[in-house]
Amino acid sequence: MKDALSKIRTQLASARDVLDGCASDLDRIDAAIERELPASRAGIALASALARHRGVRERLEAARHVLGGIDRTIEGAIREQIALDAELARVAEQEEAARRAAFRDPLTGLADRTLFANRLEHGLEQAKRRKWTLAVMVLDINRLGAINTLLGREAGDEVLKTIARRLGIATRGEDTVGRGEGGEFLYLLMDFRDAENVAMIAERFVETIRQPCEITFATRAAAPDVTVSIGVAIYPKDGVSAAQLMKAARAALAKAKAHRIAVAFA
Repeated sequence: MKDALSKIRTQLASARDVLDGCASDLDRIDAAIERELPASRAGIALASALARHRGVRERLEAARHVLGGIDRTIEGAIREQIALDAELARVAEQEEAARRAAFRDPLTGLADRTLFANRLEHGLEQAKRRKWTLAVMVLDINRLGAINTLLGREAGDEVLKTIARRLGIATRGEDTVGRGEGGEFLYLLMDFRDAENVAMIAERFVETIRQPCEITFATRAAAPDVTVSIGVAIYPKDGVSAAQLMKAARAALAKAKAHRIAVAFA
């Protein structure tokens, strides 16, 4: 609409220029007639023509005035449209932010379980269509309950936020890291080379999480030891659906915890 109004305003400006030119031409004609009146034998006819010319000029002035009013109205409409567009953009941005926030874990800002499940379903569709590989990891922070008991829930939350930031930094652009229940994180790995590549990525997560976790909470500072257990399931070997892969990954996590190892495959 703004472009259409601007186009109309440009056309009005052109029409106003034409009217201005006509008015100037009439002024010159009127001046010439006035010079000829004393010497002309047809003075009455010239006087009548002059009067008609002046009437035409008055109508031109009235038309210019009307065009000026229309131009001002359109200018106001353009300003209102610009303001409306800005407001609509702001509302759309807020709605998009709210939509994104609705599928984000409020503590860590990572994808929540709903968004992760959607990403996994979409990833499976791509893997089937393009014959890609895909892996699901379930990472569980060991002894998070002990940290909550000894240092308080706020300390445990700070640990989770620290781990979330580390995982976010280590995540590839095409992959997804999400938050599960309690001290659980979820990782979707797309299109890797082989199982050894998956194992390398999982071991990198283990080392990343194992780094000193210095946190500050309630005016206190602490550096609790943090370790992780990881269960891995690979498509299509361990399952062809999201439910099958998640079940296999959790079973692998249970195996890792039972054998007290960092990473276990389904």
